[in-house]
Amino acid sequence: MDWFEQDKIITPNLSSRNNFTVDFGENDSGQYFFIDHDCYGIILKSKNRNDYLYILGILNSRMRDFYIKQKSPMFSGGYYKYHIQYLQQIPVVESSPEKRSKLIELVKKMLLLNQRLASIGDKKTSETARIEEDLRKTDAEIDALVYGLYGLRDKDIRLLEELLTSVGSY
Repeated sequence: MDWFEQDKIITPNLSSRNNFTVDFGENDSGQYFFIDHDCYGIILKSKNRNDYLYILGILNSRMRDFYIKQKSPMFSGGYYKYHIQYLQQIPVVESSPEKRSKLIELVKKMLLLNQRLASIGDKKTSETARIEEDLRKTDAEIDALVYGLYGLRDKDIRLLEELLTSVGSY
């Protein structure tokens, strides 16, 4: 099997914040994306798609955004490098089956909401506003769940949120 023709998590090389997505070859063309030097692909040993969704939820959380910003140097324009040397250091915790299922369902919801938003395009409509609000709420649910998975206390979360806001990520 060609490296590109398999499930993977994709991230841009440089980004101002975590911006991971999953490629299951389920786009309009029905083919996997070919990525070049501007993006990285992460292929898991497990071929279970739910494992990809679980990892995607963790990688896109504010906690992991904070982690990358502590490891990667900042480049011009406030961009950080999402390179393997930083990504492979991210600890991934196992969770209870209930929390794992909840995170996977929230990630699926985020992916669907983003697809719907993309299908609308640049049009600003009440539907766009509703989807954007749903995205914010779902993102916050994912963050809260990930904070819990890693055992962060309220004061830790407040500090992390303050630091991310101070660097202009959110």
